[in-house]
Amino acid sequence: MIGSNKTQIDAAILRELDLGESSVIVNALTHAIDTVAIDEKAARRLARIHGLKVTGSLGILLKARRHSLIPSIGDCIGHIRDRCIWISADLITEALRRANEGCLLKSVDSVVEPFGLSLFRAFRVMRG
Repeated sequence: MIGSNKTQIDAAILRELDLGESSVIVNALTHAIDTVAIDEKAARRLARIHGLKVTGSLGILLKARRHSLIPSIGDCIGHIRDRCIWISADLITEALRRANEGCLLKSVDSVVEPFGLSLFRAFRVMRG
C-alpha cells in the first residue's frame, strides 16, 4: 500500500497507470487536494473511487474560455489533435457546445474534419 491509512492506494492498481497519473492521484490524496486533472479513463476511475473530483484537458480549456483566457477552444483542440492526441468526436462536440462554439457543430463530420480526424470517419464507415 502507498500512503497513510487515510490515503492508502493499492500499489498493484497504481502499476496499471502511467507514472504521471499515479503521482497526481497520490499527491492529491496526500496533500488533501480535491480536484485532479487526468484524461486517461482508468486513472479517472481510480481517482473517483478515492473521492477525488476529476477534470481533463477539455475541462481546463472550457474554464479558460469562460474566463476569456483563450479566444476559442476549437483552436486549442485543433492543436491537441495536431500532436496526434486522440479525443472522441462526442467529447469535442460537447466541449464546443458548452463553449458556445456551436457554429462548428453542423454535423459530426464538420466537427471531426477540422481537427484532422478523417480516420475517425473512415473507421465509422468500416464499422457500419
